[in-house]
Amino acid sequence: GSLRREDGGMRRLLTSMAELFVRGVTLDWSGVLPRVPGPVDLPTYAFDHRHYWLHPAGAATDAPSLGLAGADHPMLGAVVPLPRSGGLVFTSRLSVRSHPWLADHTIGGVVVVPSAGLVELAVRAGDEAGCAVLGELVVENLLVLPEHGGVRVQVVLSGPADDGSRTVDVYSLSEDGADVWTRHATGQLLTTPANREPFDAAAWPPPGARELAMDADDLYGDLARRGFAYGRALRCVRAVWRRGEELFAEIALPEELVADAGRFGLHPALLDAALHPALLSAADGEPRQPLDWRGFVLHAAGASVLRVRLAPNGPDAVSLAAADEAGGPVVTVDSVVSRPVSAGRPGTVVASTVRATSLFQVDWTELAAAEEPAPAWVAVATADDVAALGGDVPAAAVLQATAGGADAALPLTSRVLAAVQAWLAGAGLEESR
Repeated sequence: GSLRREDGGMRRLLTSMAELFVRGVTLDWSGVLPRVPGPVDLPTYAFDHRHYWLHPAGAATDAPSLGLAGADHPMLGAVVPLPRSGGLVFTSRLSVRSHPWLADHTIGGVVVVPSAGLVELAVRAGDEAGCAVLGELVVENLLVLPEHGGVRVQVVLSGPADDGSRTVDVYSLSEDGADVWTRHATGQLLTTPANREPFDAAAWPPPGARELAMDADDLYGDLARRGFAYGRALRCVRAVWRRGEELFAEIALPEELVADAGRFGLHPALLDAALHPALLSAADGEPRQPLDWRGFVLHAAGASVLRVRLAPNGPDAVSLAAADEAGGPVVTVDSVVSRPVSAGRPGTVVASTVRATSLFQVDWTELAAAEEPAPAWVAVATADDVAALGGDVPAAAVLQATAGGADAALPLTSRVLAAVQAWLAGAGLEESR
């Protein structure tokens, strides 16, 4: 570098020496640098008016910084206490990206949150309010997730009634710019459960039960061909037994979901699969979904393996009891009613004609046809036309009033006034229009 044309002098020499030094050549700097007793300060940076380190913008990024309380649940983000009423609002956002296991539950080719997921939301909200028993939850509209993006979800609890019970409603709002909230489920939360006979799962398989040779892949495949697809995350059934009208099953979460099981009360994939034995045993019938839940009590949280007992409990309904591998109770449900769901319209529920426990029903009362003839319309243009009606009184009349130009406005107004005056003065026209 020191041999370049028009590039010499002491600065060039020192620069070339520095280039050699940083490449490992040993140099004796004592001939050019002053002797100092100790280390020298590093050169300063030219950051006179800008900070080197970035400062946080101070934007709120978690529930406490937004003035909320964290819900500590995989499907709920925060909880907001409502002043004066004592109610609570739980907020969340669901999508197939944040909850990939939801993509394994599709109806008609679109992702639908299983009703067991709505049950989990309601039960978790009830725990926060001291209402651990889900007395009833009726699913009115299935919660559909878009292929891209997500939906905002709110679980709304009313203030406590005199007996401590609360109403619970689950709403969603899409992120496509819509401003209308859809209610998906409504129900009631209670403070104390009813007394029930516990499910004895210590002896397993149950004595006298016969194992069913069920090919789950074939049965799930048949459902998929009719528009009801269950992916790996929800295919949790391992074995099924039958004893009379009772069904028993062993179900287990897939390995990729076991780690998160402890964060749920009962993982919705496991709860949904607990009802699959009844669904699979009737796979040749009309596809149904569990939509009405009554008497849901969670005895132990975080289970990943269940021993399940299903028993008939009315039309299209079963009772459910489940225990863990040691026989300890996990969940009991008095009644789960399954109803048809249209694969062509996955967001809608096909309502039954009469709900078994409803005081109301839809009926059709045919009315007799009207005896009087349809109204007769008569056109009039002048007062003479009105007078010519005579005794032939029409049910209605139309006054024809048109003007050919600005100069015809006064004659037209005069003609209309005369026709109206003749109408008001005419006899027998009181009931006409």
